[in-house]
Amino acid sequence: MITIKNVETKRDIERFIRFGERLYRGDPLYIPLLRTDLRRDLSRQLIQGKYEQPVAAFLASADGRDVGRIWVTLFVARPGTATEKLQGAFNFFECIDDQEVANFLFKVADEWFVSQGVDYYYGNVNPKDPDDSRGVLIDGFDVAPVTMCVYNKPYYKRLFDAAGFGTNEDFVSYRLTLDDVPYDRYRDSIDALKQRFKFTVDSVDPTNVPKEAKDIITCMERSIGDDWDQRPPEPEKVYELLDSWRRFLDFDYIKVARTLEGEPIGFTMVVPNFNEILARLHGRLGPIGLLKLLYYKKRIRTVRAMIQTVTIPYQGKGVINAMYAAYFDLLRDRGVTWVDASTIGMTNHKSRNAIEKLGGKMYKVFRMYDRKLPGSSQKTA
Repeated sequence: MITIKNVETKRDIERFIRFGERLYRGDPLYIPLLRTDLRRDLSRQLIQGKYEQPVAAFLASADGRDVGRIWVTLFVARPGTATEKLQGAFNFFECIDDQEVANFLFKVADEWFVSQGVDYYYGNVNPKDPDDSRGVLIDGFDVAPVTMCVYNKPYYKRLFDAAGFGTNEDFVSYRLTLDDVPYDRYRDSIDALKQRFKFTVDSVDPTNVPKEAKDIITCMERSIGDDWDQRPPEPEKVYELLDSWRRFLDFDYIKVARTLEGEPIGFTMVVPNFNEILARLHGRLGPIGLLKLLYYKKRIRTVRAMIQTVTIPYQGKGVINAMYAAYFDLLRDRGVTWVDASTIGMTNHKSRNAIEKLGGKMYKVFRMYDRKLPGSSQKTA
C-alpha cells in the first residue's frame, strides 16, 4: 500500500533529501545536491512560510520505505502582459522504477493544483531560476551532469509518458571542444560584425556590481516576448547572486555586450563546472568542503555557458557569436578543455545555429513535461 506524507517538519525534509541520495547510491554519474542549501531552502518554504506563492512537497512510502517524492508550487506566468495568469510547476521529482508509485505521486500533485484553482502545471522547473535544473533528462546518460543541470534515471521518460504527460518543450545541451573551435576563421568576421553594428563586448566589472546587475536585467527584459512564462529575476536578486558568489565566480566569465553609447544589448554567463568538485564533497559543504571548493576552483577543466540573451533589435546580428568569441583565448589560458552550452530550447534556432557554427555538438536532451487538468477554475494572478 502506498501512502503519502506531506513534508512539513525538519525530519520530513531530511527524509525528502535522503531519498534522492539513496535512489542513486552506486551511480558514478550522480552528483548530490548540497544538503545544507537544500535543507535551508525547503525549511524556509515548508516550515517558515517564506515563499510568496503556495508551495508543498510530498513523500511517497510503501512497505515501510520511501519510494518517491515531488515538490509543487505556483508562479505568475507572463507577468505584466494581457495573458498573465497563475500556473503550477513541479520540481525535485524522484521515484523508484514503479509506474504505480509514479502515478500516485502525480495524482497527489494533480489534486494539490486543483485545490489551488490551477488547471495546468509543468516541470521539472524552478520558477525562481528557470535555468536551474530544468526538464527531465531523456537522452545523454553517458556523461556526468554539469553545474545546475539535471541528471535522473533513464526510466523517468517512461514513467511520465505512461502517466499521460505532454511535452511542454525540449531543451538541448551542446558540447564545444575548444581544440575544435575554428578560432582564426571567426576573428575577422566577429570584428567586422562589431564594427558594422557598433557594439563592444566586455567582462562584468566586479567593482560596480549594482550597475552590472541592472544592465543584465535590462538585457533579459528586452530579449523576451509576451509568450515567455518566466519573469526575469529582480535586480536585487542578480546583485545578491553576483555579490554572494564573489569568491567562486570568475567575473571574466560574465560578458555584457553594449552599443557604443553604453546601451546593454547582450549578456552571457559562463560558470565553472563546480560538479567536478561537488562529486568529491558528497553533498556536504562544511569548512573543509568550502576549502576544497576554493582550492580546486582553478583546477576545473570544464565550464557551463548557462545564459545567453540578446535584446530583440540586435538578434541575428552576430552578438551571440561575438560574446562567445570573447571567451576563446580566456578559456584556453585557464586550461579549460570543453564547454557545455545549455540548456537551449529545441526551437531556439538562432542560438542553436550560433553554437553549431562554433563547432558545438548536441550531447544531451531534456524534456519539460506538462499536464492539463480538467475541472479546475483558473485563478488570476
